Amino acid sequence: MNNFDPTAIENTLGDAIRTAGVSATVLPNRPRSLETNLQDFVVCHVNGEIRDRGAIGECVFFVALYARDIKNIKNGKKLSVMQKKLKGIALEIDNIVLQPFTFSPNGDIPDKNGYHIRIFYINAFVKPEIKTA
Repeated sequence: MNNFDPTAIENTLGDAIRTAGVSATVLPNRPRSLETNLQDFVVCHVNGEIRDRGAIGECVFFVALYARDIKNIKNGKKLSVMQKKLKGIALEIDNIVLQPFTFSPNGDIPDKNGYHIRIFYINAFVKPEIKTA
């Protein structure tokens, strides 16, 4: 039986998202309030549980790209740039193996705080940490 740490796994993908230049701000959840000058950010977390499959774990990442609207209109160009950078990250990051991304069937969703959101669900396999003596 493996002991997978969701926070460590989320941090690994979050670091890869940051390194790829998708956004400098990667958070585990949507905060109730944000800095007013924040133009974009990403929410990344394990959606549900990490299923232990014996030799590996399996989970789904929820990744939401947020881009501030321009004059109350969706900033589609920014969302597209963020999406392209997200799709450019390596499919194997440390102990995580990502599967092809699934785009949310709802398209771009406005929130009530002046952002539009583009959502992805990413299936992933998680290799257990190998402990050495």
